[in-house]
Amino acid sequence: FSVNKTSISAEEAQGGAEILVSFSPATGGTYSGTVTLTTRDAAPVTISLTGTVAYEMGDTNMDGAVDISDAVLAVNYVLGSADASAEYGVTTYGDMNADGTVDISDVVAIVSKILGGSVQE
Repeated sequence: FSVNKTSISAEEAQGGAEILVSFSPATGGTYSGTVTLTTRDAAPVTISLTGTVAYEMGDTNMDGAVDISDAVLAVNYVLGSADASAEYGVTTYGDMNADGTVDISDVVAIVSKILGGSVQE
């Protein structure tokens, strides 16, 4: 989880300021967190958050399975022809070697995973 603001002014609060909490884990599982709002004039308010992810490394289209469509999407991304809306899944779950870029070595790792080979993620 991440939060887009760490504080807001009294004017922002009175105007209905929004605080955006983002959820973008790199691996599947259940995650929890809390956001605590504090002020000088009132008791703190704590909000509990829970999120579950069924995706795994290689699931570039985020459909819950690693298959040939994930390899095709990764190839299209590497070639610059993937739909921009697919970028999050590719850059998050397609970077199989965690080097910060998605390239042909990641495509090879996805294919290896599909074929049941040993993959170092």
